Amino acid sequence: SLFGAYSHVSDGKVSFKNVGTQKKTKLPTQAVYVDGTIVAQPGAETVKVKAAAPAIAGVKLALQYVNSTAKSQHSEETDLIIKTKIAGIDLKALVMNIQKVDDAGNKKAQSNLRVYANYSF
Repeated sequence: SLFGAYSHVSDGKVSFKNVGTQKKTKLPTQAVYVDGTIVAQPGAETVKVKAAAPAIAGVKLALQYVNSTAKSQHSEETDLIIKTKIAGIDLKALVMNIQKVDDAGNKKAQSNLRVYANYSF
């Protein structure tokens, strides 16, 4: 399946993010690190594209890309998402590459790995 989303938060003083967490947002353009602290900021313009493949041998793969610009800050995130179930345990792994450029033009890049296991009883 393919998914695409665009969001633009108007200029102002209040961001469009969860007041309790100060991070997450209901905007469909957020990712793991490029979240509400970026895509929900006043003046933010964001595009998200996601492709997901049907399960093959019990493994689901998805790839998503998020590109966001807010004022003079630019952020990009590419995520590879892998899901499967082994012995009744749901497993999810995310390989994330994040690149940011701040107001001063300083570039920062990082790659992260997250693995989740969930057992329902």
